[in-house]
Amino acid sequence: MRGKVKEYDNAFEAVENILKEADVYLKEVRKLLSVSKITYVGSDKKRFQLEIPESVNVGENFEMSGHRKGFNRYTTQRTKVIRPFTGIYGRFTTLNIIRNGLNPPGFAR
Repeated sequence: MRGKVKEYDNAFEAVENILKEADVYLKEVRKLLSVSKITYVGSDKKRFQLEIPESVNVGENFEMSGHRKGFNRYTTQRTKVIRPFTGIYGRFTTLNIIRNGLNPPGFAR
């Protein structure tokens, strides 16, 4: 698909940049909390929740957004900014539309 549809290329590049930014932040959080078992969970509009072991004291900059056995899920100001500011939900939607061969208005081939 890459190189054939300009909208796909643009969306793909935007998603790559968003994921790089998110990875840099994840490394910062792991270093800050001295914990390597921190991951992102979630999908669509709840993407980029930080899943952190329950035993870790995260401080007041982290807002609890859910949990599962042994782990709590948090958002921070930065994870909240990653999602809407970059429009990742829309970018993934664009990629899925193009991959599935749908042709909504604005996506001429």
